[in-house]
Amino acid sequence: GESGSCYSLANQREIAPVFFSEEERKVLTGEPQKRAVLKKAVEDLDKRCVASTIDLVLNHTANDSPWLTQHPESGYDVATNSPHLLAARELDNEIRKFSLAVVDAKFQHSHGVTKDVDTWEALEKLMACFTSECLKPFRIGEWLTIDKAACKENLKKGKSMGGSPMKIPEGKDKRAFLMDEVLKTVGVKRNGACASPEALAAACGDEREMGALIDSIQQELWGMAGKQGAEIPEK
Repeated sequence: GESGSCYSLANQREIAPVFFSEEERKVLTGEPQKRAVLKKAVEDLDKRCVASTIDLVLNHTANDSPWLTQHPESGYDVATNSPHLLAARELDNEIRKFSLAVVDAKFQHSHGVTKDVDTWEALEKLMACFTSECLKPFRIGEWLTIDKAACKENLKKGKSMGGSPMKIPEGKDKRAFLMDEVLKTVGVKRNGACASPEALAAACGDEREMGALIDSIQQELWGMAGKQGAEIPEK
């Protein structure tokens, strides 16, 4: 694809010209011919006891792929099929800004960081700068924070249904079940993780039990953020 990465495929059915010499590119006009040349190359390697492998990730599709243009629903879009990726997209944008700032030497005086990371000391300075200037200000913990008020409202809604249509799978305890349901909403918005009315009604007998389960899950989620060196909200 346009990025030039071998893991960014613009056409999953075409063999890239990089595998062939200039002379071969002039005469190999069809995919069957290209496959035949590669097959012979692999056979020659086998005769010399040289192993070969193909590292191919078919779902890593390039932005300029005609297939993706024809089927946009196959991609990840925070506005339609992947709202949970909003946090990842925003963090990716912040990392991009940070990278450009490093290249422009904006942290050279404050952190001793330049675009030339050629020593262990330079790498440690860069990581420390990244943590203080990008990761902490992003406040990852907020994306992992449960909205307790929303959970209470959802529990009331769930109980008002007269019985939840959801059932906790056999062999899974209430906390694990509820954790999976909360994780479905992590990354959608800051301080907004929550479980559905049906899930809360299935896992919680009353508001007190729900509070205990949600508090336990919240501590685990904040722990995930803490392990990444991120700021977590006040508990």
